[in-house]
Order: sequence, then structure tokens, then C-alpha cells
Amino acid sequence: MNANSQFKEHEITTCCALRFDGYKYRQETGFDPKLAFDKLFLGEEVGELDGLAAMFFLQRELCKWGLVYETEDSKYYKLYRKLFLKYVDSEIPVQYRNEEWYNRWQDEYKPHIVEIKKFVQNIYLNSIKMSMEEIIIDKVKMLPADKQQEVLDFVEFLLAKIQNSMSKKGKFIDFYLPYSQDGNHISAKSQAEKILQEADTLLKKGSFGVAIIYSANYDQTKTIRKTYAEGGYKTGTSGANQANVMTEMEKLLDTNYQHLQGKIRIAPITTMTFLDFDGKDHITVVKDDLAQIQQMLENGWDILGWQNQTTIKSKNKYAVGGGVAKLSDDISNEIQSTLLSLASQYK
Repeated sequence: MNANSQFKEHEITTCCALRFDGYKYRQETGFDPKLAFDKLFLGEEVGELDGLAAMFFLQRELCKWGLVYETEDSKYYKLYRKLFLKYVDSEIPVQYRNEEWYNRWQDEYKPHIVEIKKFVQNIYLNSIKMSMEEIIIDKVKMLPADKQQEVLDFVEFLLAKIQNSMSKKGKFIDFYLPYSQDGNHISAKSQAEKILQEADTLLKKGSFGVAIIYSANYDQTKTIRKTYAEGGYKTGTSGANQANVMTEMEKLLDTNYQHLQGKIRIAPITTMTFLDFDGKDHITVVKDDLAQIQQMLENGWDILGWQNQTTIKSKNKYAVGGGVAKLSDDISNEIQSTLLSLASQYK
């Protein structure tokens, strides 16, 4: 079996990391992921169980939480791969095994461990080759002192410019998108074009990226997040009403709007599920969705708060739920009040 063709790095490292139950380990030991990350970045050693826990929480951060926008060559991915190569052969203590992921690792990946290690090691080695910073330092050393000062002055100018750009937060924008007007239905494609036109305008004004809130079922939410975490731009969202608009929007990204690929996203708010919420309460899932939206705002993304001709006249200002999904009052109030708060906070 060829690991290069049979497996994907993301699937391999995810399975390896999640076979260890980091949540249980943290609860029992008081493990601090941030402290462990800091030590590892400084080149300090940690114990095997702390190392396995660090890999677990780094996977959560990179694929689900605050580091989902990190690039594949970032220091976090380099550390993630380094931890994988160090602990891939570690046997997980019985009390900290996640049985589902552990059994999957034993069945699908461990039989091909030699190929898999070589596969990930090649990716890791390519990522730690001479960095751009090292190349610049070597070049600067070749310059006379007066020219080195010119380079330093220019670098300080760039740093000030970047710092100013990084401090800019996104805006939460009330976005009126009716599905009918004067008794005439507005097609999903026309609605999608309006979204993309608004995104294009905001990007030309300096926006880092644009996302639109969307009433998602739980499976869609997970797929949307996974797609963006892996660097994709087409989530395959489909269905009726808002979902149909998202389908048309993603189709248009392959036409005259190709320049918006990766710059326009769906910001899901989970309004329903066909099975369950993976053991969580619905309100917990919704709060996580809203926290993700706020994190995008903090990272400079502009968020379009979808409104239509019905919601704009009601107490529930934003078009979340009310279609196929019927939300309970507590969840609806949580969504609407949080979105109103974001609109007030991120102007």
C-alpha cells in the first residue's frame, strides 16, 4: 500500500492525536495546553503523557478552535508534525484511550506505520527547510553597515504598517437579503450574486475576508468547518431556502467570482440536527458557533448578518431558524441577543 496515495496527512495525524483522551487527562491532572505549547516552542522537553495531551489539544486548535486559519507552514503545524513523529509509536494507557479513535488507528493505520511515518516525515522535513527569515539574515550579513541600517529602517516601517493592519477588527454588518419583492420571488442565484457583490465591495475596501451567517443543520456545520480548516472553499452545502442560496453562491465562485475563493465563507449557526449533537446540548453547540463568529470578527473578517423582509419587521432581526427548523425560545433568544451584541460591538 502506498501511504502517499491511500492516506491524507490530516486524516493520519487526526486519528493519531485523538486516540488519546486529552479532556480526561486535563481533568485528572490539571494539564495546561498553553503552558505545554510554550515549553515545546522553547525546545523544552515534556513527559510522554503531556506530549500526547499537547498533540491532542493542538489538533483541536488547528482543526476546530482558535488556530483553524493557520497555514500549513506555520509554527503550529510544524510542532504538530514534530509531536506526531515523536509519539506515533507511543502506546496509549488504557485509562486515557478514546476507544473509537484508538481502534481505528490500530485497524487502519498501524499496519502501515512504516510508510506513514516516512510520508509525514517528508512533509515535516520540507516544512523546516531554510526559512525566508534565515535567507534574509544571510543576505543582510553580506551588506555594508550603512546598507544594513537602511534595511533595518525599512523593516521597522513594514512592521508598523503590519501592526496597524493586524489591529483592525472586522465589522458585523446588517445585510438585507429578501427572497421576494413586490410579490415576486427572488431566485437563489440572484440572492447569491448580491452576497458576492457585497463581499467584493468590502474586500476592495480592505476587508480581510467576508462571511455570511447561515442556518445550518449540525452535519453541515461540521462539514463547513472541516472544509475551511483543510483550506477548501466549497463546502457542498445544499438544501432548500438559505441552503439553496449557499449552493448557488459556491457555484458562482467557479465563474466570474473566482477571485473571491477563500475570501467569502459561510458562518454556520446550528439550528437543527437529524440525529444528535454528538452528546452535547443544542445550546452548547450554538454558543460555540457564536463564539466562532466572534473569533472571525477578532481576526478581521467582516460578518454579514442575514436579514430578510420577514425578520426585519420582527423581534428576531436575523434570519436564523424559522424555516425548516423551529427553535426553542431560549436558543432563539441566545442567537438573536448575541448577534445584536456583536452588531453593536463590531461596528
